[in-house]
Amino acid sequence: MATVGRNDPCPCGSGKKYKKCHQEQDEQRGRELRNLTGIDEWMAFHLRRIHEALTPRVEQTPAVIAAAEAYFAGTERPAHPLDDQLFRDHAFYDVPVDAEGETLATTLTLDDDLPSAADTKVMRQALATSYLSFVEVTDVKRGKGFAIKDALTGTEAFIWDETLSNVLDPMEVLLARRLPFAERPLLVPSWTRVWFHGRKKAIAAARAEFEAAALAEDDAAGRLKWLKAAAPRFVALARQFGRPTP
Repeated sequence: MATVGRNDPCPCGSGKKYKKCHQEQDEQRGRELRNLTGIDEWMAFHLRRIHEALTPRVEQTPAVIAAAEAYFAGTERPAHPLDDQLFRDHAFYDVPVDAEGETLATTLTLDDDLPSAADTKVMRQALATSYLSFVEVTDVKRGKGFAIKDALTGTEAFIWDETLSNVLDPMEVLLARRLPFAERPLLVPSWTRVWFHGRKKAIAAARAEFEAAALAEDDAAGRLKWLKAAAPRFVALARQFGRPTP
């Protein structure tokens, strides 16, 4: 995209000049981008950009509205569905919004001139192949990171996250969404602990449903589609067999 001049129409389509509309916001984001110092800040910056862009579209998307009704059925509903971080991520990254199976995140185009556009695209691509699952912390290296194993697929990864490595312990089970970056997998910040005494029952129930689906190991697309659709069910299992704690 070509650089937008101060007196050019704002790319957002408001009809205002850029200097009267989004210039200050874009410049602030540019300053934030230059000051990022760690992978956690990088992830938080791009997730925030994606969330800000997608939030206004939620109330105009019937599939997401229907998903909220199903997700909160029989449970206490927050003031706004997106106040529940696990539902927010499910709504943005999992819920199909058209016949092709696209989600709000995969249809997002951030039409600005920030140099972070390429990184945001990388983040969206990772989110497109992410899913919520029960993961066990198998090892922790304080101040460096921790190893996890997906209780459903058996996928293992080492998460290089200094902050989380200081608050997690081996044998803990998390309801979490992993960003499958090849060199440096990350956990989306909306993860939650599963109550220790309920973790085995929750995992067993989720695994039974996963195995009953009889998804072929070489059917990556089918497995991913099933796992994305199962996110609300996994949350319900965590509530049923234990108390997810922050």
